[in-house]
Amino acid sequence: MKMVNIERISEFETLDSQLNFTNYKDLEDFNNKLSDEHYFNKMKLSISLLGGRDLSDSTRKIASLLISHELILKMNWTGVNEKFSLVKLQNILKLIYVSVR
Repeated sequence: MKMVNIERISEFETLDSQLNFTNYKDLEDFNNKLSDEHYFNKMKLSISLLGGRDLSDSTRKIASLLISHELILKMNWTGVNEKFSLVKLQNILKLIYVSVR
């Protein structure tokens, strides 16, 4: 019988309520907060546990945890056409990268 770590489930529920940003300003604030090494490592540990079938699936899961569907529709890589830029969020990109490795 497989044991489920209830503490981990609770941690993901907490993460989900803290994250899933719906506006770009909050996402930028989170990006800035990730400059703190201790906070970054804590987030990396929590987010890397999401897992996935492959690299693409893991990346998609992390992105959907961090950014709401409504906000991601208002974003693109460079921020052209009056959209928000994803490439400016370097700490978030780094977090995703190290979490799926």
